[in-house]
Amino acid sequence: MPFHIHCHDDPAKPGLRARLRETHLEYMIAHKHLILFGGPLKDADGNAIGSTFALSCATREEVDTFLAKEP
Repeated sequence: MPFHIHCHDDPAKPGLRARLRETHLEYMIAHKHLILFGGPLKDADGNAIGSTFALSCATREEVDTFLAKEP
């Protein structure tokens, strides 16, 4: 079943996206079998402000586990 995930970066944590980018990408690549599509959300100036992606998971619990471990 597809699940759509829509995340906004926490403005109280500037720089967090850049610090976690490599680890995040490694995690996403390792779980590419679950990912239907995904990418960054950008503001009008082209700055990344969040992420959106769709997961193919059997249950909401599987999604929650994926998200809990995702950097």
